[in-house]
Amino acid sequence: MKKIAVFLSLVTLTYVTYFIISCTPEIPVGGCDGSFSISYVATADTVGNGHPDGTITITPNNSTGVLYTINGDASSTNNQFLNLVGGQTYTIVASSPNGCAASIRVRVDTIAIQNNTTPPPPPPCGTITVSTTSVNPTSGSASDGSITASAMGASGPFTYSLNNGAFQSNGAFTGLAVGTYTVTAKSVDGCTGTKSVTLSAGGPAPCGTITVTATSVNPTTANTTGGSITASATGGTAPFTYSLNSGAFQSSGAFTGLAAGTYIVTAKSADGCTGTKSVTLTATALVSFARDIQPIIAQYCGSANISCHNHSNNWTTYSDIAQGTAGTPWPSHLKTLIGRMRSSTALQASGSHNMPPSNSTTWTTFVQGLFTQWVNQGFQNN
Repeated sequence: MKKIAVFLSLVTLTYVTYFIISCTPEIPVGGCDGSFSISYVATADTVGNGHPDGTITITPNNSTGVLYTINGDASSTNNQFLNLVGGQTYTIVASSPNGCAASIRVRVDTIAIQNNTTPPPPPPCGTITVSTTSVNPTSGSASDGSITASAMGASGPFTYSLNNGAFQSNGAFTGLAVGTYTVTAKSVDGCTGTKSVTLSAGGPAPCGTITVTATSVNPTTANTTGGSITASATGGTAPFTYSLNSGAFQSSGAFTGLAAGTYIVTAKSADGCTGTKSVTLTATALVSFARDIQPIIAQYCGSANISCHNHSNNWTTYSDIAQGTAGTPWPSHLKTLIGRMRSSTALQASGSHNMPPSNSTTWTTFVQGLFTQWVNQGFQNN
């Protein structure tokens, strides 16, 4: 049997002492003729680095599929044993597939760092670039400014410090007054980069009250998406833009094609201030000419009640009023009345008198709304 012993002498590291690996030669096991043997290479355990790091690597001479055990542990095909403690002796048994076995005992010695030798310095730091965005405080006495920093150029994650304070995991610093600040970013390997940021008074001015007003047209049961909202705003810096239910802002305050429901109109000024208004649309039934409008015209406009707009039938039929179907020319006097009703909330003429005249029964709010709604719905003959 060939006996193998390996002795390691001087280490190539300039700051360590020499060490020795000692062993006994392999011992044939299992009645083989000695053709199966093993050799090894070992490294010592470094003292003072905080963890064992000795190693033993076994090499068989002429076999594959060899199983290895160390100090009686479970066998495996792994021929390298790591994290070994110095000053101890290890027994390694190797078993070949044909039943032969060989064992070897290896003592792992230690290697020590000399007390008078300084470890090699860490690798030099690269350039760390710090980028920042900032918001100025709103006034010289306010402490509502902020700085947000990020870094690149070394191993992350980075930590951040403001004016040599404690480092933190994020680069956001808030509650800052007017002044000059130094932001420091530090990488995981201790490299740092800095950036100076100056905050001055004059952040965005606080918003005043934005007042939103709106007029609306309700949809009808026959036209479920015929509603509309028209909004305007005051109280901020013009021009305003408008949004409906948090949708995209637009330059016009007009929103059409709306169904019944509650809508939130938002107006935004040129400096970003906003105001809102809630508007509820309800579906209304179509106004009926026969049921609702004809009796009103006969009562307030026909010759049976007053002397204006005389007609032989006292405005009792749709053809009396429209002289045909809806959409054909109206008589001049009723056309004028419709124009006046649609152009004035109070249903007053733009000329010298009200409609109806002051010496007759005046319109009620209900009648005004009903007649206007019929006209807005297309003055249908229904």
